Amino acid sequence: NLPAACGQRTYGAVDPTQHGVSLTLTGTVQIGTSSTYGVAGGPANGLGIFVQSLLPDHIDLGPYGITGETLLLSPLVLVVPAALLLDGTGASSWVFTIPNNAGFVGLPLYAQTLTIGGSGYDTSRAVEARICP
Repeated sequence: NLPAACGQRTYGAVDPTQHGVSLTLTGTVQIGTSSTYGVAGGPANGLGIFVQSLLPDHIDLGPYGITGETLLLSPLVLVVPAALLLDGTGASSWVFTIPNNAGFVGLPLYAQTLTIGGSGYDTSRAVEARICP
């Protein structure tokens, strides 16, 4: 299931019904370019917490008060936490600029969003991106 030397893939928890929020990555994941993460299906006018990590993981969030949700990336190596204000349709986006540095080629980044709104918490599936030359 791993992507080739570069590219992206989406993955989720064993129970796919846990992920009611959509997270997508558009654009070329390549040094010297920008890609856009898009969030959809969140609570209207809610909050999205977007994070990237250097490693994947699989953590049941139930013991932390977020029942029925799974964190799919490692909280020990977070690289870009960001708060996203969701619009009236429950959507938002975040532009990710990749430095023009060959040292980033092949670097894996794992991203996921947790949304918070009137109906509680919800997570997205995760996106793994490996940076292309």
